[in-house]
Amino acid sequence: MKSGSAAELQTLILSVIELGFPIVGIVSDGQHSIRLAFERLRPDVPYQYCQYH
Repeated sequence: MKSGSAAELQTLILSVIELGFPIVGIVSDGQHSIRLAFERLRPDVPYQYCQYH
């Protein structure tokens, strides 16, 4: 996705979580909606900005 609201991203992320895949860390370009979606779903998982961005 090039863009999407936090709510839309949460739906996608939740489907991965429900499949049983562990999320042990998050790396993104710092897009606010991505960060917000993960803060709501997995506030305990470490977040890092991509070193390239």
